[in-house]
Amino acid sequence: MNSEYASRIFFQVFGIIYAIVALLGLYYKTDMFDGLLANNIHDVWLHAIIAIVSLYLGFFCHSSNMNSDKCNKL
Repeated sequence: MNSEYASRIFFQVFGIIYAIVALLGLYYKTDMFDGLLANNIHDVWLHAIIAIVSLYLGFFCHSSNMNSDKCNKL
C-alpha cells in the first residue's frame, strides 16, 4: 500500500465518520447523544465542514490532478 492510497482511504473513512456525526447532530439538535455527549449547532457545522473537506480530499484529489488549482487551494 503506497502512501497516496493510504491517505485517500484515511480521508474517505474520516470524512464518512464525520458526516455521520454531523447528521446525528442534526437529528439530536441540542439534546445529548444518548446522555453521553453535549451537542449544539456549532458542533454540527464544524463536523459538516470537516466531513466535506475530508471527503473532497479522499475522493477528488488524485495524483493525476494534484498539480491543478483545485487541490492546491486547500
